[in-house]
Amino acid sequence: MCRLVAGYAWSRDGSSTLGALVELAARAAERDPYLYKAYGQNTHCHGYGFVLLYRVERDAWRILYERYDAYNLNLSEEEACRKNIEAVKGVAERLKAILAASDEAFIIFHVRHASEESPRGSMNAHPFFVKSRRWSGALEIYLAHNGSIDKTGLAHELRLSPDDYTDSHLLALSIARRLEAGEEDIVRILVENYKYTITAYNIAILVLEDKGGTVFPSMYLAAGYSENLDKAKKEYYKYYIFTQPTAAGMTSSTIRDLAVNNGVPVEFSQAGKAVYSITVSEGLVKQAYLTETK
Repeated sequence: MCRLVAGYAWSRDGSSTLGALVELAARAAERDPYLYKAYGQNTHCHGYGFVLLYRVERDAWRILYERYDAYNLNLSEEEACRKNIEAVKGVAERLKAILAASDEAFIIFHVRHASEESPRGSMNAHPFFVKSRRWSGALEIYLAHNGSIDKTGLAHELRLSPDDYTDSHLLALSIARRLEAGEEDIVRILVENYKYTITAYNIAILVLEDKGGTVFPSMYLAAGYSENLDKAKKEYYKYYIFTQPTAAGMTSSTIRDLAVNNGVPVEFSQAGKAVYSITVSEGLVKQAYLTETK
């Protein structure tokens, strides 16, 4: 369970909008009415993570990647929660300042409420990083996920122990392995892995491709949830596409409400059960629909 902001901006105004949404994600981490109605909890205080790709003018891309969870054996759950909320506020301010000075940026920002029995700690915060490759060159894949999927089924497919990974980490590994095996279409891989969904399949992926030392970025977004969920859980897992003249992406229901209430200048539409891509050349494009087919 999490709150998530993922998007691409191609101007300083657009980058500042991404910064405003990140700041609202930090507020959602501290108090989330959707989480309370769905699960009886108030906060997403089990750590945060982000990947930020940004540049000024036409300079080379800069990459920032960070994950953190204060959880450790010497802290109570209450103390770890408090430290994580403070850390989320601090990192949101830092990212907001960087984005305000960026002419172009891709970001995934994730705040976590771990499912029961899911591994904790900084190494299990999102987004997960996996190195891979396809015929055109090396890839870096950063994946964040909101929801739960069939970890046992994915682990069996990958011949890994389900106890050593979160379900989201296994999903990132699955994508990387299929690319290395010769598949090229990440959209198709995302559509086919939707069969593992238990609660929700809300995913943001940043892909960085190395071509002769130059970074070529792209982003993939998926939104979907099980029809077996009750109304409160469906509202919690509902995701929205956001657009403005120089920015586009996807965000959680809580952040969408906060953005509307605070006058953030973006348009929202429900993402539905679909997969989207965002590239520098084409912007945001709906690529495929997700189905319940097992």
